[in-house]
Amino acid sequence: MRAIVEGGNYPLQGKPLRFNAAFLFFFLGAATLSGCAAGVTLTPVTPVKADGFSPFESGVVKTKNVGEVMVMYNLLVNVDAYPGFVATEDFKLPAPTGQTYPVIEKDSEWKVFAKTEDGSFVAKNINKRMSPVYTNPVRGQTMEMPREVCLLVNGMGEPYGVVTYRRCSKKPDALYGTEEYLKCALSLREHREDQMSEKRAIFAMSPQAERWENKPKNFLKPTTIFHGTKSGKIIYLGKTREAIRVLYQETGVDTRDLELTFDLTESKVIAVKDVIIEILEATNTSISYIVKTKADDLKARLMERERNPIGNNTPAPHEI
Repeated sequence: MRAIVEGGNYPLQGKPLRFNAAFLFFFLGAATLSGCAAGVTLTPVTPVKADGFSPFESGVVKTKNVGEVMVMYNLLVNVDAYPGFVATEDFKLPAPTGQTYPVIEKDSEWKVFAKTEDGSFVAKNINKRMSPVYTNPVRGQTMEMPREVCLLVNGMGEPYGVVTYRRCSKKPDALYGTEEYLKCALSLREHREDQMSEKRAIFAMSPQAERWENKPKNFLKPTTIFHGTKSGKIIYLGKTREAIRVLYQETGVDTRDLELTFDLTESKVIAVKDVIIEILEATNTSISYIVKTKADDLKARLMERERNPIGNNTPAPHEI
């Protein structure tokens, strides 16, 4: 499978840049290997606001081993929701001659952040950086390029190419050896005017679209990517004599871990944050329990707390 790179220009804004020999070799080499590169105009995707709660089972007996999650919930209150995709298998991306693209890994998540003029989706990996690696054909040296590889997906949710763009940087870029600041220009309408009128020179390297000659088997499934989700986990850590230990993890604006110890000789019912749990049996390797708190009750309390943070700090009777 071969990638076709569309051709065009790189716009130059501000004062002329001073390029050193290393930059010229890299730039001309890349143009030779991938053809004249041209920008594709991207329009940012506006997220929708979403509320929600991922329920958990209550009133049933469950058994978990040390290190496993006993209770988990995700809370969404007025969070940003983006369309997205999840990779169903590993996939090796085709790349222009002289470059290597990172492998798409199974279960990686891709957030749609922009659309092309023809309505195709441009999705970015939110799990790791996707930087191309360039190989110098003369010296055989490799270097990571300051660009990001995103998937180009049609309206049917099928990947048919990639879009690469230069990552923004507020520091001089050693790769190009200039004293000026180098920034990416995504051609997104959301860019503020002051970002593009920097006194120092800005080299705007437009996004490039690479469409594959042969469309592969679809390795994506649609999903929704949420920004601002708050979650809670209760993890079993084991038992020492008559005391059990659990870890409460909370993620959101702030992330915190709280390790708690409960003496079962005092009570078989424990309270972790807003969740009441009855312990049936516990050993140093496993635990059997019943979650007594109903998911709907927890959802109502947490959402009320999020919407009215002031004056709503009174803990529940069982809250720690």
